[in-house]
Amino acid sequence: MRTPSVRNRSIAAAALALVVVLGLSGTAGAQYNNPVTLAAETPATNSDGSFSVPLTAEGFGPGTTVTFSYNPTIGTAVANGSGVATLVGTFPASLAGKSITVTATGVNAAGLPASATATVTFPGGGGSSGGGSSSGGSGLAFTGSDTSSVVVRIGAVALVLGVALVLAARTRRNDHVDA
Repeated sequence: MRTPSVRNRSIAAAALALVVVLGLSGTAGAQYNNPVTLAAETPATNSDGSFSVPLTAEGFGPGTTVTFSYNPTIGTAVANGSGVATLVGTFPASLAGKSITVTATGVNAAGLPASATATVTFPGGGGSSGGGSSSGGSGLAFTGSDTSSVVVRIGAVALVLGVALVLAARTRRNDHVDA
């Protein structure tokens, strides 16, 4: 039995290196393509008739301040190491039966201004008690691309191509040995 040639090993190593490099570049760039989002839980009615709503904003830069507001500012929170900022907002009893849009504003992981909105529907006044729905984005069109899915596809093609080259080289070598 013959050992694989240096050429075959070089082809396999190059294919493996290509897959690793493409995979790592997709991971590094992906963190900046995540849009910011805001989620609002179901409002709880307090004893004085006001409402408490837990708010969770994601996708902001770690350590940055996120401002929560709907007309007046509700409050601020600092995003943790994963870019998540949480705040329990207090809303007046006069919002019973109404829906409002809450906005989270700050800086995303790429250092750019970003905001996200969520709708909060308060119970009472004949309205239903619904939670908030999350709607990411700043209202601007996203003109970038999600490079992580492209890199995965390129990596998969490179892997298949590398395996095909190795198998072709083995088949060719076996043909020469058998002849």
